[in-house]
Amino acid sequence: MLLAPQLSVTGFDATSDGTLACLIVNAPGAWRERVVGGDRLYVVPKNGATGVVASFQDGDEFPHTPGAAVGLPGNATTGPILYVYADGPWARCGKTWCAAITVASALSVAGKPSQTTTVRATHGSQYPYPSQMLVPVKPLLPHTKYNASVKVKIGKKTHSVAWSFTTA
Repeated sequence: MLLAPQLSVTGFDATSDGTLACLIVNAPGAWRERVVGGDRLYVVPKNGATGVVASFQDGDEFPHTPGAAVGLPGNATTGPILYVYADGPWARCGKTWCAAITVASALSVAGKPSQTTTVRATHGSQYPYPSQMLVPVKPLLPHTKYNASVKVKIGKKTHSVAWSFTTA
């Protein structure tokens, strides 16, 4: 959520002993009203990224972990979470962000297209803008270049993006 192109303001507070912290992104005015000129897709990690962690485990997120959001046990060790964000006119529905986004995705070892990793997408946008988290169901191989691709459909429009990244 913190990487969303539409997020313009956040708020953070923590107790002095560090036992409780809260980051707020749904405050009034947190999301920009302006729409960029053309339809766009943003992905994380970005194209060409290196040093991407090969595995991820988080059993302490609220309201749920990314793995749990795609039907895995809440404390599952997965590959790194991949994020897809849509922006532009196609992602607007009047004065609100469209809630319906469909993502088809693929993740494979570079140079070995038959060596794929199963990726599960969250169901529907998780936030007040079109986005998806893509969760590889198991850790990725270290020191390996991966090719990723997504096809995003919002309403009747479809856009695709392909990129690569290398694990640490």
